[in-house]
Amino acid sequence: MAAPKPPSQDDGGGTSLRAVAQQLKHRLHTARVRLAARRLASAHDRIARRAQEVPYVWDRDRYDAGIGHAADSNSSTFVVNHLFWSLPQARDAVPAPQAPKVLWALWTGDNPVTPRRRESLDALAADNPDLEIRVVTPANIQEHVVADHPLHPAYERLSYMHRSDYLRAYLMLHHGGVYCDIKQYTRPLSVLVDQLNADPDLWACGAAERAPEHTGPAFGPLGQDQRRYFRQELSQFCFAFKARTPLAVEWVAEVERRLSYFQDLLELQETSQPYGTNPDYPVPWSALMAFVSTPLSLKYHDHVRADPTVQIDWQPGGYR
Repeated sequence: MAAPKPPSQDDGGGTSLRAVAQQLKHRLHTARVRLAARRLASAHDRIARRAQEVPYVWDRDRYDAGIGHAADSNSSTFVVNHLFWSLPQARDAVPAPQAPKVLWALWTGDNPVTPRRRESLDALAADNPDLEIRVVTPANIQEHVVADHPLHPAYERLSYMHRSDYLRAYLMLHHGGVYCDIKQYTRPLSVLVDQLNADPDLWACGAAERAPEHTGPAFGPLGQDQRRYFRQELSQFCFAFKARTPLAVEWVAEVERRLSYFQDLLELQETSQPYGTNPDYPVPWSALMAFVSTPLSLKYHDHVRADPTVQIDWQPGGYR
């Protein structure tokens, strides 16, 4: 019997040979990956078996990531992200056509305003003559609470810092305007209201985040995107909103959902402390602000503008 004719380019044989070669290459790569995975799993098993020889010691600090004197958890047993869901009240929300020319500042504790903060308030008033300055304090807070949306019952148990995190979201939902930390800034904050009111598609405008690590990045791909696109995310310290935006609806809803979770734990603590650094305080540093607001900045990025020209004018002595 005559030998079969070798395949040629003309009859498609060359293409067949290339296909066979590609299949062999793919199978070889797959085999290598599986072998590497088995070796890695075997190594992990050997390490785990040897680890049994060392007694386990519960160390709370091992599972916390320090932020100054406060702590955020670096581990989680409750992995859920309500921000992926769209709430009916957010879908039905109709943003106000304009943001009011109001600047909100918060002093949530019973302690007197410090001289440095008083100096910053004076500077805010001088730099923003076209904005009405409203300083919310424990003495006047009820003047700004809307009748059909009282503050969450956990509010009084929060640290002063976490009260501020909650209130800034609440005020942006129901009133709108500018919120800023009581600091001095590189330019008048009325520019945020002007930008916001000049574009009917914008819901929020604010200072851009300064660095990836400031975003309170989540675990997994969401956290990667928070770091990658940090310049598109609103800062936590200065922003302007139109009232009743879907973004603010979801923001407040998620913060209040978390407050409900923490409420029982908050009631167990003896006292609160301005920054929540007492050992029995259960709310992580970023739980009510960065963990919520920066993912929402990405979710609604088509309606958000982050302005890198608005920043804190850093004074001698640091942030505080």
